[in-house]
Amino acid sequence: MDDFLSRLTHIIGDKKPFAWAAGVGINKATFSRIWNEGVPPKANHLAAIAQSTGISIDWLLTGEGPERRDQVSASGLTEEEATLLEIYNDLSDDYKDELITSLKALIDLDQDSKKKRVVLLEKLRKGAG
Repeated sequence: MDDFLSRLTHIIGDKKPFAWAAGVGINKATFSRIWNEGVPPKANHLAAIAQSTGISIDWLLTGEGPERRDQVSASGLTEEEATLLEIYNDLSDDYKDELITSLKALIDLDQDSKKKRVVLLEKLRKGAG
């Protein structure tokens, strides 16, 4: 979802947009500017949307980060990140070192693979030209 309106449409779902807005506490004229003219909502309307839907204001405005506020922990980590950190913290120091080494090797392999694909594509382009 590339823009605010597509994210808002996603939130509204199959409900009638103006009825949904009224339920959130946004009056018809204000919602018309948001919905029909693409005018970004003011802070109080964003807060009303977030409060009534559980949607993250950051996600609603930018499309970045978790969609829902409950997917963000107090530390700012997503549930998935928090789970990974919890698992990591449960490991012994030796396993932590081994895991870090393995992950670095995996990243190197991935970067090497990307470089090889670029070289291959360049060769294919030169051969086709």
